[in-house]
Amino acid sequence: MKKSIKIFDKGAAYLGKEANEQGYIGETDAFFNAVTITIIKPHTSLEDVKRSLEITIQDIELRIKAEKSEDKRKSDSSEESND
Repeated sequence: MKKSIKIFDKGAAYLGKEANEQGYIGETDAFFNAVTITIIKPHTSLEDVKRSLEITIQDIELRIKAEKSEDKRKSDSSEESND
């Protein structure tokens, strides 16, 4: 699932009510790197976190393929209209 969140200047973030409904309530852990933040649902094992990230990677790979296909379609369409 892709969702936009709002991060305020003081570092607080609004994740929406869906986060609470999914069990993201109270203090929780997060992993940061230079590009992403992974917020861990309380009481989730690292093995489950790993599997969840693998699923996320698969989703991102599908989105990349779809993006490339869309770019190719636009490029092909643009070339046809220039002919």
